[in-house]
Amino acid sequence: MRILSVDLGDARTGLAVCDAGERLASPVGTLFQRDREKLLSQVAEAVREQRAELVVVGHPRNMDGSRGESARRAEEFAALLTERGLEVILWD
Repeated sequence: MRILSVDLGDARTGLAVCDAGERLASPVGTLFQRDREKLLSQVAEAVREQRAELVVVGHPRNMDGSRGESARRAEEFAALLTERGLEVILWD
Protein backbone atom coordinates (compact mmCIF):
# COMPACT_ATOMS: atom_id res chain seq x y z
CA MET A 1 0.00 0.00 0.00
CA ARG A 2 1.32 3.46 -0.84
CA ILE A 3 1.27 5.69 2.22
CA LEU A 4 1.83 9.45 2.32
CA SER A 5 3.19 10.71 5.63
CA VAL A 6 2.69 14.27 6.79
CA ASP A 7 4.93 16.00 9.34
CA LEU A 8 2.81 19.03 10.17
CA GLY A 9 4.65 22.18 11.21
CA ASP A 10 3.86 25.82 11.85
CA ALA A 11 5.67 27.14 8.77
CA ARG A 12 6.80 23.99 6.96
CA THR A 13 5.12 20.64 6.44
CA GLY A 14 7.18 17.69 5.30
CA LEU A 15 5.84 14.95 3.04
CA ALA A 16 7.19 11.47 2.39
CA VAL A 17 5.79 8.44 0.61
CA CYS A 18 6.55 4.77 0.94
CA ASP A 19 6.69 2.24 -1.84
CA ALA A 20 3.87 -0.24 -2.40
CA GLY A 21 5.76 -2.89 -0.41
CA GLU A 22 5.95 -0.53 2.58
CA ARG A 23 9.70 -1.06 2.84
CA LEU A 24 11.20 2.28 1.89
CA ALA A 25 9.99 5.82 2.52
CA SER A 26 11.31 8.70 0.45
CA PRO A 27 10.81 12.43 0.91
CA VAL A 28 8.59 14.02 -1.71
CA GLY A 29 8.80 17.62 -0.63
CA THR A 30 8.23 20.35 1.86
CA LEU A 31 5.21 22.60 1.78
CA PHE A 32 5.80 26.19 2.87
CA GLN A 33 2.24 27.14 3.75
CA ARG A 34 0.75 28.74 6.85
CA ASP A 35 -2.85 28.95 5.57
CA ARG A 36 -4.60 25.77 6.75
CA GLU A 37 -7.11 25.58 3.88
CA LYS A 38 -4.38 25.95 1.27
CA LEU A 39 -2.25 23.39 3.09
CA LEU A 40 -5.14 20.92 3.14
CA SER A 41 -5.56 21.36 -0.60
CA GLN A 42 -1.84 20.89 -1.21
CA VAL A 43 -1.72 17.71 0.88
CA ALA A 44 -4.82 16.34 -0.87
CA GLU A 45 -3.16 17.06 -4.23
CA ALA A 46 0.01 15.26 -3.08
CA VAL A 47 -2.13 12.25 -2.15
CA ARG A 48 -3.52 12.19 -5.69
CA GLU A 49 -0.14 12.76 -7.33
CA GLN A 50 1.52 10.01 -5.28
CA ARG A 51 -1.46 7.66 -5.65
CA ALA A 52 -1.44 7.17 -1.88
CA GLU A 53 -4.10 4.97 -0.35
CA LEU A 54 -3.50 6.12 3.23
CA VAL A 55 -2.29 9.30 4.90
CA VAL A 56 -0.34 9.14 8.16
CA VAL A 57 -0.22 12.40 10.09
CA GLY A 58 2.47 12.74 12.74
CA HIS A 59 0.89 12.90 16.20
CA PRO A 60 3.50 14.30 18.59
CA ARG A 61 2.81 13.26 22.16
CA ASN A 62 4.55 14.52 25.27
CA MET A 63 6.97 12.24 27.09
CA ASP A 64 4.25 11.37 29.62
CA GLY A 65 1.86 10.45 26.78
CA SER A 66 -0.31 13.54 27.20
CA ARG A 67 -1.45 15.67 24.27
CA GLY A 68 -0.03 19.14 23.82
CA GLU A 69 -0.92 21.89 21.39
CA SER A 70 0.96 20.23 18.49
CA ALA A 71 -0.94 16.98 19.00
CA ARG A 72 -4.27 18.82 19.01
CA ARG A 73 -3.33 20.63 15.78
CA ALA A 74 -2.43 17.30 14.18
CA GLU A 75 -5.77 15.81 15.28
CA GLU A 76 -7.70 18.73 13.79
CA PHE A 77 -5.72 18.54 10.55
CA ALA A 78 -6.30 14.78 10.28
CA ALA A 79 -10.03 15.26 10.86
CA LEU A 80 -10.18 17.87 8.08
CA LEU A 81 -8.37 15.53 5.68
CA THR A 82 -10.87 12.80 6.59
CA GLU A 83 -13.71 15.19 5.75
CA ARG A 84 -12.17 15.46 2.27
CA GLY A 85 -12.65 11.72 1.82
CA LEU A 86 -9.11 10.60 2.60
CA GLU A 87 -8.24 7.66 4.83
CA VAL A 88 -6.11 9.12 7.63
CA ILE A 89 -4.47 7.78 10.78
CA LEU A 90 -2.44 9.55 13.45
CA TRP A 91 0.92 8.14 14.47
CA ASP A 92 3.21 9.24 17.28
